[in-house]
Amino acid sequence: MRNQIISYARILVVGNVDSCRDIFTAVLSKSGYDVATAVNGADALERIAAEKFDLLLTDWEMPVLDGGRLVLALRSVRLKIPVVMLFGAFAATPLPSAIGREVFATLEKPVCIFTFLSTIAAALQSTLQPVHCAA
Repeated sequence: MRNQIISYARILVVGNVDSCRDIFTAVLSKSGYDVATAVNGADALERIAAEKFDLLLTDWEMPVLDGGRLVLALRSVRLKIPVVMLFGAFAATPLPSAIGREVFATLEKPVCIFTFLSTIAAALQSTLQPVHCAA
């Protein structure tokens, strides 16, 4: 059973593909999380400036401002929100080390629901030890 901190966690889901964003939002909502969405990194920065979030779930590849540049923008203002980065199975390259150091975990899509929810819970519990997962 999740503790109170996790069960009331507010998560921002960022991604430009409506169907993916909707699926992740539905799974997290049904698991008891308070979920908001953004369509790209620029939209996410606006949401984060106006609201408090406990975790950021973002896609790597997006127009306007991608997941990597979003993470670097957050870290440049010293915002240490835990980040779980999603990427497609055909991603051309691994995360650059400057970005990889700043994310709690990476998950390859499609991702197993158990792995997905376990990673979200772990990221909310601790940001001290990075974990990199592949489906």
